[in-house]
Amino acid sequence: GKTPGQLMAFLCVEDGSGSIDSATVFPECYAEHRDLLVEGNTVLMMGETSKRDRTSIIVNQVSQI
Repeated sequence: GKTPGQLMAFLCVEDGSGSIDSATVFPECYAEHRDLLVEGNTVLMMGETSKRDRTSIIVNQVSQI
């Protein structure tokens, strides 16, 4: 990819309406928000559906709630 060797995350996330097994956080966003991306933490994630696979989400922003 564009940033070989950098950390990124592949997440399983859920809310009151359901769950998704494929949320991807690319290296730039992961570096900025990795402290929030821990199991059991409740966060607001914003992003877009993947252009290749409409069942996965590309996370662009994470906020603590």
